[in-house]
Amino acid sequence: MTIAGDKSLLVDVINEKDSDAGVTVDRVLLKDGEVAVGAVAFDDATSDPLIDADAAVDRTEDSVAHKDHVHPKHHAKYPDSEAVTAVTGVVKLDDLAAPDDNTDLDFSTTKHGLTSKGTNVGDFLKDDGSWATPAGGSGAVTREGGDTTEATTTSTSSTDMLDATSLTIAAIEPIMAHVISRKTTGAADDTNWGIDLNATVIFANVRLDEASNEIQHTFQNTMIPARVSNYLRAGYDTWRHIVSSAGTSRGESHNVVAPANDYPTVEITNLTVTGSVDNALITLGLDELHVYSVAAS
Repeated sequence: MTIAGDKSLLVDVINEKDSDAGVTVDRVLLKDGEVAVGAVAFDDATSDPLIDADAAVDRTEDSVAHKDHVHPKHHAKYPDSEAVTAVTGVVKLDDLAAPDDNTDLDFSTTKHGLTSKGTNVGDFLKDDGSWATPAGGSGAVTREGGDTTEATTTSTSSTDMLDATSLTIAAIEPIMAHVISRKTTGAADDTNWGIDLNATVIFANVRLDEASNEIQHTFQNTMIPARVSNYLRAGYDTWRHIVSSAGTSRGESHNVVAPANDYPTVEITNLTVTGSVDNALITLGLDELHVYSVAAS
């Protein structure tokens, strides 16, 4: 039936003429309560953004697009196994966003995972995923400071040569000090050294080497005890080894000597190494002062 353009037809029901053929209105097929959407143009920007492949197939999505249309800007859903296959070799772990600051990904004795966040205090990571302090305590021996710039002198009186500053050594903590020295040729005489704590002379003009007219090298290791009341003259322990420039050992010594003055009972903030020579024709060199504290507990 054809209706002129200036005419209208008012009806409540339109039935199909041929069985199971449906009714076409302006090229849109209406059949069995459905609209055949193949000929309908949909605007992707206004189509239902939640449509997915499953809803389009099983018609559970409440949208005109549910029959055949899948929004082109969205992906089909995958089962877990298909999702793994889809990303394997494509998405790298270090390309993902940084994880939250929590323990969700930490490894343990029951699961694989990533290393837990460090403690930044020198602990080590145990195989159960926890951090622990190394045996012997944390920082049983601590380097407090030093002076690694060589100093030389030809003075026959004690003079400051190396200086370790900004120390924080409690009175109850023993102190270790290491230093190396050298003597030039020029006379068959000795060189000497000493240590001051916070400007208090502990010892001075202690012989460093042998009275031979030759180049000699020495290593000094000194141990100073805890500095507490009633024990302020406890002896310090010093050990040295003397070697000639040719590599010949000139001997070693190990002595426990009483200090020249009482030890300071306050925190040690400065350790100075002094030096002198017995003859101005020879030169004393001192270097590599390293000062350590020993934990009291």
